[in-house]
Amino acid sequence: NEPLWQHCVRAVNHALNFGQHGLPLMGSGDWNDGMSTVGIAGKGESVWLGFFLYTVLDRFAALAVRFGDTDTARHCLDNAQALKTA
Repeated sequence: NEPLWQHCVRAVNHALNFGQHGLPLMGSGDWNDGMSTVGIAGKGESVWLGFFLYTVLDRFAALAVRFGDTDTARHCLDNAQALKTA
């Protein structure tokens, strides 16, 4: 058992899995069957997912500041910046 906040932090951290170009890896099992196998070998990256993750990280950093979790806020902002330059 853990607080909801810690569960959310773990979920965000789970998404921080990047490929050789600095973009998020897609993984496998995408809702779009044609894309389901793109990430099977751990190489498929997604530009769209990069835009989405950037937005999530930016907004989650603001929440982290409100919760007084400055380490998580910095971690999110650092990863968002890395995505911005990928």
